[in-house]
Amino acid sequence: MTGRTRRAAAGGAPAVGRITWAAAVLAAAGLGALGTGAPALPGRYDEVDLVVGGLSCGLWCPLQLDHALARIEGVHQVVVDVARGRVQVSYDPRRVEPAALARRVDALEGYRCEGPREVRAVVRWDGEPWSVVAPSDAKGGVLLLRAPGPRREAVEVTVRPVEPVASGGAWRQTGTWTADAPELRLPLGLEALGPIEVTLTRRGSSCSLTIPARERGAAGVKSQGGP
Repeated sequence: MTGRTRRAAAGGAPAVGRITWAAAVLAAAGLGALGTGAPALPGRYDEVDLVVGGLSCGLWCPLQLDHALARIEGVHQVVVDVARGRVQVSYDPRRVEPAALARRVDALEGYRCEGPREVRAVVRWDGEPWSVVAPSDAKGGVLLLRAPGPRREAVEVTVRPVEPVASGGAWRQTGTWTADAPELRLPLGLEALGPIEVTLTRRGSSCSLTIPARERGAAGVKSQGGP
């Protein structure tokens, strides 16, 4: 077993830490406690939501999925929501891709995975996770940013290319994320398909994250009115 952690959210059950099969048997028999709590995640990682069919119980299904996914190099955390048929995986995008995670689940007997539903680039800013969903539509799209919770101040957002665009021109997209909005949508054009850098600024503090083009293949919030 590794130090990575699985959390289960089955029918509203509290999240639990990663456990051994023996501990699971003891817990089911009322002879032991389940798990230890989630580990600290790194400052920059990706999250993907997998839609999984065949989730039928709140104990053995999360254990099986955790055993399969947490052994993949680069996986930080697995969260199984049996009631919604969702598996959320936090991972290092430099070491594993969402499609590989989906294939691992689909290879398990009794489960079927519809593939990645949404990929989020996550950066921890002042100890809280801020997520970005980059568009993958070839016609451009919308950059979706989500805050970790209610905020009392506005956040300035700047998006720019990491590399020069084919046309040779420079572009920069900016926006103000008002304090009462849980998320912000910034429209991006065709020139924004390459690697991008997203910078968040508030009260003189800022953080940036770079989203490579390869991390945007399954992360689409498609442009309005597209096919």
